Amino acid sequence: MYLPTSLLLFQVQKLTALIKELESKHLLQGEDSEILASINIKLKDLVGRQLSKIKKFPLKKKYSPALRSFALTLYYFSPYVGKTFDTCLRHPITISKWTETVDGEAGFTAEAFKILKHKNNISGKQALCSLMMDVIATRKNLEWDGNTYHGYVDLRL
Repeated sequence: MYLPTSLLLFQVQKLTALIKELESKHLLQGEDSEILASINIKLKDLVGRQLSKIKKFPLKKKYSPALRSFALTLYYFSPYVGKTFDTCLRHPITISKWTETVDGEAGFTAEAFKILKHKNNISGKQALCSLMMDVIATRKNLEWDGNTYHGYVDLRL
């Protein structure tokens, strides 16, 4: 999920070279370049994308996990700020699709168990869970996706 250190250092070197180039063309003042150099690594990718966009360099299609996290934060907390950065971040529809990766298999999902475990750890108390069932209509056909059969729901009760 995280980028290797060598790749991060390469990106930082690219941004540093871009800052030096902008300074040599007198597009950045001394204080501005110091501010850009002191930005934490999470936002260096964003600033690098904005500067690349201004310089008309090609932008990478793949986003780092830090930039994805930043884009999701902007998308959910401030649509106005998200629109401000829309030239170097993904479209809001794409950003919302990043959060739609839930395994849709029949039965209990891993995400549900993770959330229950997390809430149990936070509360510090033992949690009791119950399973509530209602009439479930099952289709009589089976589907083969190339790996497994899908169809009848078997709760193994």
